[in-house]
Amino acid sequence: ATESVVEKLPMKTLQYLVGELNYGGRVTDENDRRLISCLLPRFFSTDVLEPDFALSPSKQWRTAPASVTSHRQYLKYLDT
Repeated sequence: ATESVVEKLPMKTLQYLVGELNYGGRVTDENDRRLISCLLPRFFSTDVLEPDFALSPSKQWRTAPASVTSHRQYLKYLDT
């Protein structure tokens, strides 16, 4: 995605939609709500659009590398 498109992505809005509207009614424990609000910014950020971005501290789970450029390559990458 181009930088101007990335800058326009409503990350805070997406975090709110998922955390409050989607799960808000189902998560009743305050600690669970706090956990969700801490985790969502990690995954709903422009960082996840970067190739090979680590999704976990162990770096076991990552976004696709820059060499993955097609749908077919992406599906093959998911199988690895």
